[in-house]
Amino acid sequence: MTTGLDTGTYELLRDRITAQAAELARPAEALNTRRVEEFGSQGLTLSGSAAQSEATRTEPPFRLQGSYLTMNRIAQRIRPAMDDSELATVVQDHYAAEAQTLTTGAEANLVKPAELRGTLTGAQAARWAEVKSAYGGGDRDGAPEAGRVA
Repeated sequence: MTTGLDTGTYELLRDRITAQAAELARPAEALNTRRVEEFGSQGLTLSGSAAQSEATRTEPPFRLQGSYLTMNRIAQRIRPAMDDSELATVVQDHYAAEAQTLTTGAEANLVKPAELRGTLTGAQAARWAEVKSAYGGGDRDGAPEAGRVA
């Protein structure tokens, strides 16, 4: 006598497990897609901001990099039923909260990602232009600012 699952029961279980696996993978795929959108092609630009010397800056430094720790914190808030706009809101809310912990440059660190994504509003674009024009990084001939130790 053979004990085990008959073919119909096996197929039913396999289909349920496959559906559950797809449901569990959906948030990870959505987060990875959002990560690529946020930091994929722009990753070098953002990292370059952190490594750029003060004398050559034309805008305030971007301090909210997309680290693994950041992605883990965001991943904890992702749910399978979220659509793209809800996922974008989670990411934006996370960075808004992170920017509030900065002692300086919070506004610049909120607007820069929107500029890279191409989602600046007219008011944000105007304010970002003001911030960049007022930013006095260093002497533009490449020499350090007066009083700064090189």
